[in-house]
Order: sequence, then structure tokens, then C-alpha cells
Amino acid sequence: MLGGYFYTTLTERYPVFGAWFYLFYCFTMMFLILNVLVAIINTSCELGSQELLSKSNEFEIMQFMMKSLKTKISWLSGETAEPELDDATAEVQLRIEKLKSSRINRLQKQEVEAMSTFEKSMKALKRLDNVNLDRNLGINPENKYKQSTRRRRPSQ
Repeated sequence: MLGGYFYTTLTERYPVFGAWFYLFYCFTMMFLILNVLVAIINTSCELGSQELLSKSNEFEIMQFMMKSLKTKISWLSGETAEPELDDATAEVQLRIEKLKSSRINRLQKQEVEAMSTFEKSMKALKRLDNVNLDRNLGINPENKYKQSTRRRRPSQ
């Protein structure tokens, strides 16, 4: 990897500077290779941690459900035990809130799209009513247009 043949050729031609140059080359290449290796390992660790954060843990959800059930049962029995909030419970509640907010945002976007579609359809219906009104009154918009263009032509 570091070029053993390269060392012998270099030291034969340049006995002092060849050895120093080869030493500098070895340190530089090892430094670059180790940096690339560390960067690859760092990237894979980040991807793995992101994947783990995106997945929910079944045991955390079960623990959350059992704690909430215990607090409700203790309330029915008359005990006033405050629920213990640990990191796992807080994380599950945060995930639930994120899911709720993302669903609300999606529903709001759908509502806006539906309203714009409704407005467009109402405008189209008004235009259609205007055309139908002209026809019911006996006015043909096509003939009206043709007559108005004939009048505008200069006489020859």
C-alpha cells in the first residue's frame, strides 16, 4: 500500500532526501486514509442513530401505556399518586404530539386545496349561468360577437 518498490528506487537515486521524502509520503498517506476511514465511520453512526430515532420502540410504548393505566386506576381508587415522568415517557409524548401536529398540518393543507377548488368551481358555474341566461333571453353570444365585428369593419 505504501509502495515498497518505490522506497528502494527512491533511496538508490537520492540516499538522504529519498528516505525523508518516503517518510513524509507515508505519514501523509496514512493521515489521509485514516481521515477517510473516520469520516465513513462517523457518517454510518449518524445514519444509524437517525434511523433508531425515527423508529418507535414497542417497549417504550407499552411502558407508557402501563403507567397511564396505573395512574387512571389509582385515581379510581382514590389515591393521589402523581404520574412519574421519565425520559422515555416524555419522548413518547413528544412523538405523539409531533404526529398530531403533522396530521393537523396535512388536514389544513387539504382544506385549503378544497376551498380553492370550490371557489374555482363556483366561478365556472357563474360563467356558465351567464351564458345560459343569454341563451334563455334569446341572445346568442356567438352571433352577437359576429355582428359587433361586422359593424366595426370599414365600408369598402
